[in-house]
Amino acid sequence: MKAQTFIFVHDQQIVLDYIEAGKFDQLPDVQYVFLGQRPVDLLDQFVGEKKVIVARNLPDNIEHYPNLVAWTGWYAIARNGLITADIVNLFEYDVNLLGWKQPMASAGYFWHPYADNTWWNYNGIKTELRKLEISVTNDPLPMTSNYTLFAERINTFVKALMESDLDPEHPQAGHIVERYCSAYFQFKVTAAGGLTHLYADSHGTQGRGDRYQDIKYKLL
Repeated sequence: MKAQTFIFVHDQQIVLDYIEAGKFDQLPDVQYVFLGQRPVDLLDQFVGEKKVIVARNLPDNIEHYPNLVAWTGWYAIARNGLITADIVNLFEYDVNLLGWKQPMASAGYFWHPYADNTWWNYNGIKTELRKLEISVTNDPLPMTSNYTLFAERINTFVKALMESDLDPEHPQAGHIVERYCSAYFQFKVTAAGGLTHLYADSHGTQGRGDRYQDIKYKLL
């Protein structure tokens, strides 16, 4: 079975830093997917080498919905035929690999295998989930935006999400989709390999400001 990797990122300097450092070189067939509307003038060489995909330049994209954060990248690769492998790693840029071994089955990567009720229902998000007509348990599910999935599961998830009543302009749209994804896939534990997510917030939607420069030393 063939595997490939998409890394979702919102800042061209991060891409340059990572390529220079070889941060994700141990992953199979890596491409960075640049999201949002920031400058990409320093990435031309890597776009030409097919190491970087600029989502807003794809024929079918939803980069005008910044509150969806990395999930616009899922849409981009699914709707533009960019998935060419059987199994696909979908990772945010601000993760560190931990004893990585490529899974050849679907997996969700959680920093702990549980979630508390306060965070699961952050800002009343559970109400928004019910609007999307997905079964929402009263018990919180572990949440993540980092997955390894079979190609067809990505395509069916994106289709279901776009056919739902999701409001892509909701201020918490990214958090809503994160919980929707947990409810959709119902993963309980992390599979082989692992990673940790540092939440650098380069997309600037978590209210803490871009933390990349502060935690850069932890990522490179």
